[in-house]
Amino acid sequence: MSSEPQRESIGAFEPLGLSDDEERTYRALVGHPGSTYDDLRLALGAGTSRVRVILNALERKGLVSRVPGPLVRFFPTRPDAAIESMISVRQRELEAARVAALRLLDTYRANERRGPLDLVEVIGGREAVVRRFGQLQRQARSEVLCFTKPPFATRPSDAGESVLDRGVNVRCVYDVRALEIPDVARVMDSMIARGEQARTHPAVPMKLFLVDRRAALLPVHIEAGTAAESALIVHQSPLLDAVVMLFEFVWTQAVPLASTDSADAQAPSRDVRHSDDDLLRLLIAGLKEEAIARQLGVSVSTVRRRVRRLLNDWGVQTKMQLAFKLAEQRLAHGERVPVVSPRAEA
Repeated sequence: MSSEPQRESIGAFEPLGLSDDEERTYRALVGHPGSTYDDLRLALGAGTSRVRVILNALERKGLVSRVPGPLVRFFPTRPDAAIESMISVRQRELEAARVAALRLLDTYRANERRGPLDLVEVIGGREAVVRRFGQLQRQARSEVLCFTKPPFATRPSDAGESVLDRGVNVRCVYDVRALEIPDVARVMDSMIARGEQARTHPAVPMKLFLVDRRAALLPVHIEAGTAAESALIVHQSPLLDAVVMLFEFVWTQAVPLASTDSADAQAPSRDVRHSDDDLLRLLIAGLKEEAIARQLGVSVSTVRRRVRRLLNDWGVQTKMQLAFKLAEQRLAHGERVPVVSPRAEA
C-alpha cells in the first residue's frame, strides 16, 4: 500500500461531520480495502493510537467495518450508501432544528415589543452585514426588490441566482454607473437570463434589498463614495411601506434591460425593427455607449454611428437635446406610444 495519503477534495464531507483525518482515512480505505492498522499508520503518517481513535469514529458513523483475524483488517462501506445515509441523518437533524425554531418563534412573537426602536435593527461591521444579507436571501419566499449601485464592498457574485431558482420573483433597478463595471454587467446578465426583471435608472437613491415586503436591508454609507460598513434592517412598519413606495416609484421611471446573452439580444430582427426605440431609451436612461453596446449586442462603433444618425434625424447637436426632444414627444403622445423618428412622422 502506498504511504502517500490521498489529498484531493479533502473537506468535501465536512458538512456531514467528518474531520479531515477521518475523511483521509476513509479515502485511504476506499483505495485500499482490507488495510491493517500498520497500513493505515504508514499511509496517514499518524501514530497507532491516533489511527485507532479515527477508525473507531468511522465505525460509529457506519463508514468502516472490521474483519477479525491474526491481523485485523478494515473495509470501507460503499461510498454511495454510506454518504447517503449520513445525509439522511443530517436532513432529519436540520428538519428537527427547523421545527424547534418555529416553536421558538411563537414565544418570540408573544413577547415581541412593538416600540419604534424594535422596528429597525442596526447592523455593525461589514462581515455582519454580509451575513445578515445572506440570511435575508435564504428567507425570501415570494418576492425580492432591490436597488443596486456602487461602491461595492466585495466583488459582485451570482449568489442571487439561488433565490430565482426557488421561484422567487426578483425585480432590480441598477444605477447606470453599476453597468459600467464589467463584473456587475456579467452578474446582471446571468440574473436576467434566469428570470430577473431588471431596469436601469440614472440616479438610484440608495442600495436596497427588500424581502417579501416584510424586511428591508439598507446599507449605510457614512461617507459618500465608500463601501458600507453598517446597515439598517427595517421591519414591517409605515417606514417599510414608504421604502416599498419609493422602490415602485423608481421602478416606473427606470428603463427595462435585457440580457446580452439572450436570444433577443442577438437576433437580427431586433437590430432592424427596435434599434432606434431601444437605443433612445438607453440613452435617456443615462447609459454610456459601451454599456449600450452590451445591451444591444452590437459594437461600440455601431452605437456611435446610430447616435450620429439619430442626432441628424432629429436636427439636434447633442444627446441632451435629443433627450429633450424625446421627452417632448412622449408628453405629447403619452408614455405608451412607441418612439418614432421625426422623419417617420413626416
